[in-house]
Amino acid sequence: MIIINVLPPEYRRRDIGVNPITLSIGGAALVNFFILLIWAYIAFLSIPHAETIKERLTNDRATAEKKAKEVDEVVKQIEEQLQVRKVLVDLLNKKVYWAKTINDFVTVLTDPSNRLNTGGFEVSIESFSIAEAKTEGVAARGKKKSVTPTGRTFDVTWTPQIMSTNAMKMNANIRTFFDVFEQSEFWTEHSFSDQPDKTYPGARVEVKDELGRSVAMFPLVWKRYVPLKNSDNLVAKKGAAK
Repeated sequence: MIIINVLPPEYRRRDIGVNPITLSIGGAALVNFFILLIWAYIAFLSIPHAETIKERLTNDRATAEKKAKEVDEVVKQIEEQLQVRKVLVDLLNKKVYWAKTINDFVTVLTDPSNRLNTGGFEVSIESFSIAEAKTEGVAARGKKKSVTPTGRTFDVTWTPQIMSTNAMKMNANIRTFFDVFEQSEFWTEHSFSDQPDKTYPGARVEVKDELGRSVAMFPLVWKRYVPLKNSDNLVAKKGAAK
């Protein structure tokens, strides 16, 4: 069938002359352009930015790991120093200095200005020894138990010999002997406990005709307490336990 367009020319539909294939190609090109634009954004902006962030985080991690190792090393050194300090403190606690103690003891016996040497009698040493006393705790029902000691106790065991030309004054001489020791630096500065006459058992006076003097001897046990040094306070003056 033949179709005849009877409309006047001005009302007729005009042919724009656009090829559909051309439209398809243009649309495809536009789509490819947007794809290329997205790829360029990813390739030249997003990926470099992500790599920059990754590199920064990697560096931060490396720095943090390095600092962590340094901290661990410092902690290790501190622990080693604490262990060394503990060993030193233990050694110091095992060693008690007696030089000054004994020197002060001899001074009491020989000082010409004290009453031992101006009271009309003489004091000499018959025997002398030092030994560490055991530290024990006592639990209920009388059972012994170990305790953590806070110090060390030493027994100073000795036998003084007192000689006097007057036997009637021997008791007074013995009293003077104890008073002089109790007031001396030897007793007050070296942590002796109680009084010097606590273990005094009494004395038997003997007359030594060949010496022309009366002699009294008696055993004594004096206890000296030496506190243990605190491991948190290692810096202590050497000889504090003299």
